[in-house]
Amino acid sequence: MIRLLLRRFSALLTLVVIYGVPVSAAMPDVATDTAIILELLDSAKAHLYTDNAESYAFADKAIKLSEEIGYPIGMLDGHTVKGGRWWSEMQWDSALYHYQRAAEIAAEYHLEKFFINAIANVGFVYTYMNEPDSALLYLQKSADYARKGNYKVALIEGLMKLGNQYERVNEYPSAARVYGEALDLAQTLSNDELQGIAHSALGKLYTIIGDHASALKELKSGAGFLKKTRNTTSLFSTYSNICEIYSNKIVNRDSALLYSALAEQTVPESRKTLFEYINAVNLGTLYFNLDHQDSAFAKFQEAFTNPLNSKLSAENATTLLNIGSYYLTEEKIDSAVTFLNQALATSEKLDLFEVKILVLKNLSQIDQRAGNYKGAFEKQIAINEANRQLQNTETRNILTKNQIERERMAAQYKFNLLQLENEVQRQHIEVQTSRIYLIGLFLGVTIVLMVVLFFQYRSKTLAFLKLVEKNKTITIFYAKQIQELRKSNQEETSLYDPSDHGSHLQHTIEQLEDLMAKKKIFLDPNISAIQLSKALRINRRNLSTLLSSKYQMNFNEFINHYRILEAQRLIMDRNSQNITMSVLSEECGFKTERTFYNAFRHSTGISPMMFKEKLHKYPQ
Repeated sequence: MIRLLLRRFSALLTLVVIYGVPVSAAMPDVATDTAIILELLDSAKAHLYTDNAESYAFADKAIKLSEEIGYPIGMLDGHTVKGGRWWSEMQWDSALYHYQRAAEIAAEYHLEKFFINAIANVGFVYTYMNEPDSALLYLQKSADYARKGNYKVALIEGLMKLGNQYERVNEYPSAARVYGEALDLAQTLSNDELQGIAHSALGKLYTIIGDHASALKELKSGAGFLKKTRNTTSLFSTYSNICEIYSNKIVNRDSALLYSALAEQTVPESRKTLFEYINAVNLGTLYFNLDHQDSAFAKFQEAFTNPLNSKLSAENATTLLNIGSYYLTEEKIDSAVTFLNQALATSEKLDLFEVKILVLKNLSQIDQRAGNYKGAFEKQIAINEANRQLQNTETRNILTKNQIERERMAAQYKFNLLQLENEVQRQHIEVQTSRIYLIGLFLGVTIVLMVVLFFQYRSKTLAFLKLVEKNKTITIFYAKQIQELRKSNQEETSLYDPSDHGSHLQHTIEQLEDLMAKKKIFLDPNISAIQLSKALRINRRNLSTLLSSKYQMNFNEFINHYRILEAQRLIMDRNSQNITMSVLSEECGFKTERTFYNAFRHSTGISPMMFKEKLHKYPQ
């Protein structure tokens, strides 16, 4: 603890000594940009499962801004969100690219915790890309790093992904072991979301090995925890798994329909198509088991035409079997044979012995009707072999269940022992810490006082130096102003005075009218009395006298008079009939449309629009 305090104060003193400024003021722009990045990332995560395109756009902006200011957490978090976008849409190559980029950034900047999460995501993508060796490599490394660094949340997430990979390669006891470890850790953290995910994963595993009572218990526990969180994706998946058990294993129409409705209420927008596919298979199986053939056929047809229907999946085999069975009851033998043969091929590839037996029974029935007793006999032999393999599988499942229970008990004992060791170590650390607490507190207070005194001294010194510099700047500024005033007075006194009568006065008037009529300097919106007096080579006071005596106007009235005449000319010009008042005011040298309106009304007594209307009504 003391070492950490000393390290932080050392860094603080280094900044003060080197830069001579408070730390909070060192990089104000970077701090602002970081806040913007975090806000963008929050928006990206909020839209992740509701509007993936919007989520991707926010994450992309966060990455670009992070790259500009060199903020690694913003970069890797942005890539993680983008990977999640492609993950939710099952675009594995794109998801893998962004997760790998996040891992590279975390490794480059030595961000260990982020690196652990990133390589776990990479391994999880490899799981769904059917590359088990790569998946196990990354996922096992992620769990090892998290366990070594005592990153409990990262370890739980990594264990869940590792268990999923074990499950996919049929290593069910290993999957149960890591799921159990993840659940135990989640319980120590009292984390509802992680407990819900772990319970649901165990429930799905029990479903695979045929222990449906345990599966329902775990899945419903998982749903109970997940309802307290915002993780609708996991909650939807859990409800769908419960619906599958009630539809296919423990046939219960009311429960199946209830959990189907709950799944539909919680499914994120990005998973709508997946829900439609799973729900069609589940309800089709339910109706088939309840002998509602027409309803079952409609649902299986819906599943068969769904874009997520994979030719090599258990759901597809079930769908093909039931469509074929329906055609058989409808005496559409050719269609039945086509679908049943496809179901047979899929079930053989995936070792789905229950499906294979039902398919062979239907095909045997077709052979018997056609008088093909040899074919029926061969299929009966295949049915016997499939029954034997099914019994072996069920026996393995029972053994697996027993092994899972042993693994869970061993893991629980190991976990409890580890918790006890951690508690003993924690108490030892607390005793050691209490011995040096007073010394550390004294050193900390001393260093804080030194820093505060240094800041006060430094701030007063800087304030004094800034005041001296400001006085120098003001002195130079006023010296320049005095020189310019002197120069201006000399120029004005050297200019010709138009109050003299005679040819010089007439020449000035002619020159003024030439500037107005021919050069039209009044069209310049920035024209000033000083500019006009310099152009006539008279001083500003004499220009004002000339305008007042000759034209009975001040400078602004004189300039606006010519501008109004120009406006009237443009309005009467047939080539300018469609010109707008805004453009007209700008063309005549007015800075604003309002100034133009006021000047026009002052000069003519009517607005420019009324002038234009009267001109059209009474053309010349």
